[in-house]
Amino acid sequence: MAFVLPMLIKIWKLQNLTPIPEATPKRTPKNKSKRKLEPEATVSSPAVQALIVSPTLELAKQIKREIKSLVPRRLRVGLLTRSTKDALLSCPPQILVSTPQRLCDILPSRGLNLGNVRFLFLDEADKLMDDDMLEQIDSIVASCTHSELQKALFSATLPEKVEELARSVMPAPLRVFVGGTQAASVNVEQKLVFAGTEESKLQTLRSIFREGIRPPVLVFVESKERAQQLYKELLFDKLRVDVIHADRSKSQRETAIEK
Repeated sequence: MAFVLPMLIKIWKLQNLTPIPEATPKRTPKNKSKRKLEPEATVSSPAVQALIVSPTLELAKQIKREIKSLVPRRLRVGLLTRSTKDALLSCPPQILVSTPQRLCDILPSRGLNLGNVRFLFLDEADKLMDDDMLEQIDSIVASCTHSELQKALFSATLPEKVEELARSVMPAPLRVFVGGTQAASVNVEQKLVFAGTEESKLQTLRSIFREGIRPPVLVFVESKERAQQLYKELLFDKLRVDVIHADRSKSQRETAIEK
């Protein structure tokens, strides 16, 4: 979320706005008991000015929620979903958050014009530039045609392949590191455990849980099949556990995150 505050400041300046104080009561004659509040000014929204793309709907919702907590009500923030598509097309927000597939479904030929986007942010860029999403990202970048477009990629990891792809859409980029590269954070305790088989991995994980571990805990595995299998094994151990993968419904994934 490091991009939010600089983006908001620039959008604010583009709107030629100055901060407006909270609504204050109008002065009324002494014999009037009721007071009316000055209506809060609003900002016209002719087109999307900032576009934030994330690989999953869950992350997109989180990004929108965090931005909404920072922006004044006069700037509109929209999350593109199947249910919000029509409303956002009829009245585009200044800031739009979306996943690649949902956005590509309504690009110019289907009604959404990104020609006025000044700020394009790709969050979790290493995932967005996987082979599954790369074509969609190319379409999105090509649709953002403003002459003063600023592009930024954010990622906890940046493999060499992804870096090469990033340079193809970002000539002479400025690269900013937070912490050391190819190094673990000093604030994270790490432990490497060797397990010879899949069964040994499960037994090791069970041993870690028996020793006591402070929740919440995230366990990452290679595939959705393995995730489902591990989920069932841990349910058998009567642990409070849930699973997220592509075969689960939207409501199931949201419920798992909210637990």
